Amino acid sequence: MRVIIFMFLSFLLLISCSQTPSSLENNSVEIEKLLMEQSKMWNTGDLEGFMSYYWNNDSLCFLSKNGMNCGWETVYGNYKKGYDTPEKMGNLKFEILKSKPLGAESHFLVGSWNVYRTQDTIGGSFNLIWEKKNGKWVIVFDHTS
Repeated sequence: MRVIIFMFLSFLLLISCSQTPSSLENNSVEIEKLLMEQSKMWNTGDLEGFMSYYWNNDSLCFLSKNGMNCGWETVYGNYKKGYDTPEKMGNLKFEILKSKPLGAESHFLVGSWNVYRTQDTIGGSFNLIWEKKNGKWVIVFDHTS
């Protein structure tokens, strides 16, 4: 009897911990939607709203041509320095090139970005690692070039 109960409980645990392909696909759709929402924050000049999609933690890391910076406050400060006016912020457009679940609570996103400004257009590529923290998807690592 104990063996049967143990097997039944193990089966329930296995079912509750597994992610079906459709639920992982739902995560992909949700994260891609969040990225588009994030660009809307940028395009309205709401830098704090844009940053709300990043993990507000000292372990958040951002890698660029200027090196690696960690910590939400540091990343936010760097954005404020580089994009301190609506003209410098311009209009941000993302293109998603690859969206890949890494598990039930981790996701990898690859894409390109362009910022269209009156004086010029800048752009590049990004790799983002999203994780679910306290029930919310957030960017925990950003490599932008």
